[in-house]
Amino acid sequence: MTAQALTAPALLSPTRQAVFDRISAAARAMVAQASESDILATIAAPTGTLALAHLITVLPAPDATADEGLASAYAGAAQWRTDYLAAVPTLSASDAQAALGLRSTEALRKRDRAGTILALPLASGKFAYPAWQFVDGRVVGGLAGVREALGTDSAWAFAGQLETIRASDEAEPRTLRSMLVVGDVTAALQAASAAADSGGA
Repeated sequence: MTAQALTAPALLSPTRQAVFDRISAAARAMVAQASESDILATIAAPTGTLALAHLITVLPAPDATADEGLASAYAGAAQWRTDYLAAVPTLSASDAQAALGLRSTEALRKRDRAGTILALPLASGKFAYPAWQFVDGRVVGGLAGVREALGTDSAWAFAGQLETIRASDEAEPRTLRSMLVVGDVTAALQAASAAADSGGA
């Protein structure tokens, strides 16, 4: 194989090339803006799509003069959040507090800061708590361990990982979420560690 064949880019139609160029420019802009901690968390994302989603969630929203590609990426992330909230039942902070028998909202927030509960920040400043994580008056075991294994800071990026990362050694691979719900913490940790070790391929 010649050197030219090794370095030659794949041929794209003019329209597809234009889209590729726009997305590439947006990705470069996001990488340039991100902090070192955000970059490390992005590298740990199990797929390229989730890596992009992570950057979108941790960076401030673009203003009206921002690159169109970057604005489109933010719009796509916002749509994903909307779709998630429409498909996955959630509890309000007061309902989550009651489900766990906690006496104060601060006790709930303390669990969020410790990573032992999944709290999704909303544009209103409030939080939504996916209902699946509450079982018999407690939060499913292993949630904090899986999040630590993935090294994910963003709650929304973590929610995406729970829905998309699957066990690779099963005939019908289960998602991280489904493993945690049935209490199979060991399998969930193994799948999360394997995804992190893959380097976001």
